[in-house]
Amino acid sequence: MRNKLIAIFLSTTLGLGASDLDTLETVFSKHKPSDLNELALNLTAQASVKHSKGDFKSAISLYDQSLKIRKEIGQLHSKGYANVVFLKSIALHRDGDSCSAARDIKHAIQIYNEIGNVEDANIARVEGLEVYNMNCEGGLISQK
Repeated sequence: MRNKLIAIFLSTTLGLGASDLDTLETVFSKHKPSDLNELALNLTAQASVKHSKGDFKSAISLYDQSLKIRKEIGQLHSKGYANVVFLKSIALHRDGDSCSAARDIKHAIQIYNEIGNVEDANIARVEGLEVYNMNCEGGLISQK
């Protein structure tokens, strides 16, 4: 089931229509995860659907729940954790909170660097932090 969840989650980023997103939302909400890792994946997938539908506040809440579980099961310094922080930062930015988005993306960049994922750190810096800084009170948050 985990691979199915991942596949469905990835498909939510492909520009699905509203009815397809509604179907995915139903599937994810009815799914009973077998362990905490699967629960975190499910919450992230649900957040992605909410995000795709423009319900950023719900997406942020679900991303936070996923991050809390990932932290509890020892995934704090993992690519998966950093990816969810990155996704949450996008939702925060789209919800109009670029300053919080900048703080979150800095955390994702830190994790990416700690695990040696320089490529994703650079993507997060260019596609996230630089954009968020431009929209956060004149770019007052440092890019370091």
